[in-house]
Amino acid sequence: MKNKLLACIFLGLAGLSFAESFHFIASRNIPVFFEDENLDVFIDKTTIIPKGKEITFDCEKNRIRISNINDKNTTVAFITNYELYDGWISLKGLSIKDCAQLLPDSIISIEEIGISKKYVPMYFLEALKNKDCSIIKKYDYQYKLENQNPSIQTETEEYIACGIQEGWFCPVISNIGIRFHNDNSFLFNKIEKIGENIFQCTGYGVPCFSRGDINESNWDSYFSYNQIDSGKYEQLILQIDGDFIKISSETQNKELITYVVISDSIEKQLINLFNHKNCDASKLIWPRHADGSCDFK
Repeated sequence: MKNKLLACIFLGLAGLSFAESFHFIASRNIPVFFEDENLDVFIDKTTIIPKGKEITFDCEKNRIRISNINDKNTTVAFITNYELYDGWISLKGLSIKDCAQLLPDSIISIEEIGISKKYVPMYFLEALKNKDCSIIKKYDYQYKLENQNPSIQTETEEYIACGIQEGWFCPVISNIGIRFHNDNSFLFNKIEKIGENIFQCTGYGVPCFSRGDINESNWDSYFSYNQIDSGKYEQLILQIDGDFIKISSETQNKELITYVVISDSIEKQLINLFNHKNCDASKLIWPRHADGSCDFK
């Protein structure tokens, strides 16, 4: 009987998910955003997280998200913590508790309101250079899976064009974590500089879908809930090379994605490509690596 009881307790615990809390500090006064009855997001100037306040986030539940504010299509990068505020907390001004290392300002992609740098996957520029959206299928399993039907593909490409234009497709790079373009989210609990323009970020990543909502084998995700449940941190390596950021998982021993920052003119031609299957790349100034070289000339 005792062994059966222990077995039942073990099985019950095995069914529970591991979720750790990470601790961050407000390095300045930070506003909180709320959603009104029309689902518009607005800043509440009376609700302020004061400088120096410690905030705790669940590494799985409190994901990094983006949303438009009012009718201006201005993207807000935020993280939720409904135990403290029934609203959304701006990422700008948050840093990891007991960790002095920050990422370089040059790669932080967000302001308090708005995206300061727009990144896209590097292979988008390969598609732009060749005027061929289908190139994305070589790199993005989910894009390939969803776009077997030409009419669906057109709809998806228009969706991507809208996302680039309005900012909610672009990744979020901050000092507390990364929200990837495919809506995967990774929270940091430590940042270390391990080389010239190379940073090791420790924490947990979660897919864009919730537990049990979808068959993971049918979705293109960088992370798995198994890593969180193991209780072992995952380590991302961010390697900055001029206009490029290569993100690899040291834990998974593979490169996840390389992002490249884009100019307004490249953004315009990407939108033309996805919307109209046509673009003019002849006069573009392409992103460059730190040594001045360019992959797209």
